[in-house]
Amino acid sequence: MLWREDVRLDLSYADLVSIKVDSVIDSIWRKINRPHVDLKLDEVLSGIKAFAMEFKGTLISETMLVRKVNVRKENLEEIASYLKEIGVKKAFLLIPTRPPAEKWVLPPHYEDMYKAYVIFKDILGEERVELLSKPERPDFQIVGSPEEYIVKTVEVHPMRYEHAIQALSRRVRNPEQLIMKLIEEGKVKLIRYAGTTFLIRPER
Repeated sequence: MLWREDVRLDLSYADLVSIKVDSVIDSIWRKINRPHVDLKLDEVLSGIKAFAMEFKGTLISETMLVRKVNVRKENLEEIASYLKEIGVKKAFLLIPTRPPAEKWVLPPHYEDMYKAYVIFKDILGEERVELLSKPERPDFQIVGSPEEYIVKTVEVHPMRYEHAIQALSRRVRNPEQLIMKLIEEGKVKLIRYAGTTFLIRPER
């Protein structure tokens, strides 16, 4: 919503802002991000550019690489060129590490990940590109009620089962029993994805 002047003004007080640019091609953007039908990519990109020209803080970006969707050379070059134009300090390349909303969403092949890194490095400079291909760190701290924290977290994104057990073990005597209780109550659900067990929000 950075095409709106009031949104740009509100964000101007921040020290750091992260923008998400998975493609500058409309069809690819719609496939990955599934935006509201009324949103227009050219307005989104123009709004980001307008904000970047005004912003005095640190601007970084995230680009999610999806197998067979946005990893073609031409698409990657256009993203990197756009990010160079708006002057991001650091461009992060990410891959799906949690269960996605659609089954067809897969991490790119290693060759495509490396290709994306090289293209971004050549256009932006090596010091401004970082490839994040590992899952989130497990050393988070549970705040408040352990049960409520787990439920609210999976409402936002899937959580690795092993990370949940590790965090809960600092607060409760039997973390496995607590998770089983939440499953029986229909508050969380267990699934396997890419060889890893995750806690997710049950389907409504």
